[in-house]
Amino acid sequence: MFLYRFYLTNKQRKTIEYLKRPPNRTERTKIGNYIRLFETVVILSLKKYVNSNEAEFQAAVLDLLVQLLLLRVNYSLLDADEVCVCFFIFQIFFFFLF
Repeated sequence: MFLYRFYLTNKQRKTIEYLKRPPNRTERTKIGNYIRLFETVVILSLKKYVNSNEAEFQAAVLDLLVQLLLLRVNYSLLDADEVCVCFFIFQIFFFFLF
């Protein structure tokens, strides 16, 4: 858990701690502007995720969603009908059943 302390310099540790903190108001607006630029790509990738069986593509979409959630993006704006959430739950359920 705290293994990185032994391998990182003080500057690298401070950078990691800085990146882990929640963004302030100006950073949130900047991030929001960038996210709006590729919002349609995210929505289209979510739709393709549901209709695709390509594991690499699905993994990339999940990585993208993780990054967006770490940036505190409101997921319900991207998937208002919760189609993808239901599909994620179905996939997890199916994985553990078989």
